[in-house]
Formats: sequence, C-alpha cells, structure tokens
Amino acid sequence: MQLLTVLGVFLVIDFITGWIAAIDLKQLSSKIGAI
Repeated sequence: MQLLTVLGVFLVIDFITGWIAAIDLKQLSSKIGAI
C-alpha cells in the first residue's frame, strides 16, 4: 500500500513538473519569436 502511495505522489510530481516545463517552453519560444 505504501508503494502505491509513493508511486502516486511521484506521478503527480512528474505531471506537474512536465506541465510547468511545457509552459516554460511556450514562453521561451514566444520570446525567441519576438526577437
């Protein structure tokens, strides 16, 4: 049961960091496009 909890937390963190990275990439590409 503990293993499932750790795995769930890891997946949530991975999802959030991936979402933030995608937003950062969009902002970076828009900044590069503005140059």
